[in-house]
Amino acid sequence: GDNISLVINCIWDNDGTDVPINVTFNGSVKKETPTVVETKTFYGTLEVKLDGGSTDTMENTPVMLDKMSDGTYTLRLENFGGQEGANITVENITLTGDQLKGSAPNINIMGLTASAEVTGTYDGGDNISLVINCIWDNDGTDVPINVTFNGSTTKPGPTVVETKKFYGTSSFKLGDNDAQTFEFRTVEIDKMSDDTYTVRFGKFGVSDDYPNGLAKVEISCVTLTETQLKGSGNIIMQVSGGSEATIASELTGTFTESALTINCSGNYELIPCVMSLPLTITFNGSTTKPTPTVVKTTKFEGIGTYRFSFNPEMQTYENTVVELDLMSDDSYNIRLDKFGATEDEPDGIASISITDVILNGTELKSPEFTFTLNDGFDTEMKGTLIGTYEGGNLSFSIDIPNPDAPDYSAVAKFKGKLAAIGDIDADIDNSEAPVEYYNLQGVRCNPDNLTPGIYIRRQGKDVSKILVR
Repeated sequence: GDNISLVINCIWDNDGTDVPINVTFNGSVKKETPTVVETKTFYGTLEVKLDGGSTDTMENTPVMLDKMSDGTYTLRLENFGGQEGANITVENITLTGDQLKGSAPNINIMGLTASAEVTGTYDGGDNISLVINCIWDNDGTDVPINVTFNGSTTKPGPTVVETKKFYGTSSFKLGDNDAQTFEFRTVEIDKMSDDTYTVRFGKFGVSDDYPNGLAKVEISCVTLTETQLKGSGNIIMQVSGGSEATIASELTGTFTESALTINCSGNYELIPCVMSLPLTITFNGSTTKPTPTVVKTTKFEGIGTYRFSFNPEMQTYENTVVELDLMSDDSYNIRLDKFGATEDEPDGIASISITDVILNGTELKSPEFTFTLNDGFDTEMKGTLIGTYEGGNLSFSIDIPNPDAPDYSAVAKFKGKLAAIGDIDADIDNSEAPVEYYNLQGVRCNPDNLTPGIYIRRQGKDVSKILVR
């Protein structure tokens, strides 16, 4: 029938000494299904080309290779192309040296049934290279589908799926010192591809002594259970003198579609193993962006230029004035009133106001903005600004493309220095000027939330120190 049992008893004559060798076997005519001995997952770039057309590239794609008990290999690509249930499985692949080879009469590629030939290289280690040439029978017409994959067992880090930005109030408290409060602050939360979250605080507490703010907070691998955030990571706190201190912290908070609260706490080792100060950083905000207010306006005087693409000759305007507003959200507004004004053209080329300009180090950069030309037709133009701002020097270039008439694309430039102090706010009536309060670090404070301490009071050009009890 289909089963057999054998005993083979042997005697080996080893130089006159009989050595018994016993062999047994039990089996059947039915071949056992091989089992998986080892599975390796490779991550890499998968490229798919249909009928010689364009190539679809899929980064960080996992490919599984099963080593079977009969010495063959099984290749698996699950949910291929991001389609649930679209799986490629090729069994009985052989490995000769480092060469893989196999075939399958029917596989599923993104819902299409096709035959496949698999070749590739694999040395048994951490790297693999595959070529899968498929033929799809499309109603009697053979359509080639070519798939290539190159990868390794090194799993890539998670990628950002979605980012939400929240606006609100941050606070910083170190030791027994009063908490410092900073309004118009931001926190961004990145949802990652592995379902964790990364929490990133925007700058807060920026001053001449701390140009990068009081601390850098960026904590990854934060988990979200219903609305509760929990995680741990390092806070990089700025220490006087330009040095940094790394502080291990615990993060907790609540996170919904429209609101966010964060509490980060740790201990700053002022004298290691001897004295430490508790550190707490908090945030409370929502997705509603508040309108930032002007913290400080600086006026610059210099030379402005303007040139059309069709005309290499540069128009130059002496005594051009630019006002730079530092906003409460740490962005800048740049204002050019009647830029290019002359006796013949008192309104100039245009009055340009650029908001949401970001300063990164000394580099200025704006998003795309619109302005209206004084050309008699109120032509609306778009532009972008890049430049530098350092100390009392400001320079920038505004690129003004004109897709409909490229010859009329233009570039406006400015290079200048801080205006004379006597020229700034010369016409301000101090009694009518708004009152502003700053702490001793130069950070603007909300007058309704002043804690006991010494503050700087400014109204127009009048500046004084006050004591709040």
